[in-house]
Amino acid sequence: VEGREGGVRAVSIGSGITGYGAGLLIIDDPIKGRELADSEIERENVREWFWGEAWERLEPNPEEGRIVIVATRWHDLDLCGELIEKSASGGEHWDVLNLALVSDDGIPLWPQKFPLSACEHIEKHSDPREYQAQYMGRPRPPSGAIFKRQWFIISPCAPEGLSWIRAVDTATSEKTSADCTVAIRMAVDRQKTLYVSVDDILRGQWEWPE
Repeated sequence: VEGREGGVRAVSIGSGITGYGAGLLIIDDPIKGRELADSEIERENVREWFWGEAWERLEPNPEEGRIVIVATRWHDLDLCGELIEKSASGGEHWDVLNLALVSDDGIPLWPQKFPLSACEHIEKHSDPREYQAQYMGRPRPPSGAIFKRQWFIISPCAPEGLSWIRAVDTATSEKTSADCTVAIRMAVDRQKTLYVSVDDILRGQWEWPE
């Protein structure tokens, strides 16, 4: 732009960028694939680089600089997962744009190239974990195949006469690396159908007895 100065510096994850500032920091695929994503050491290396070097380069300061991260969500505990957790618990705000192959309403993202029939074919012939990560942007741990998405039905209201309880899974830690404490309100009918009140779920990182 005439009358203004600027520039671009491209580096790989882990490279030293001390001495350089950035009004806009763009991070493209900090984790390159499944093998690296499943390595706790590799994930920690990315986090250390992000917080120890990249984030501190924002200008005029980390509060006013901007960051864009474009990534395949290979793992639920990746850098994006950490930032989403922080945002949900009242930390820095992040706008999340998840471009899933198929929406929850069954609408394909790019019907001209991937019509619904092609999307269903991809899901049928893909490993469930890889499909959720690469095509849906919803990574899950290796043990996350216990619950199937098709088991869940979104209902506008629950039947009358249910006895509701509050279930709490406590992690009792404020550390960002710790699991979240989650409390849900739920009930079971005579047919053993489980109802969960989606408007009454508490999730965050707190110390006991908060």
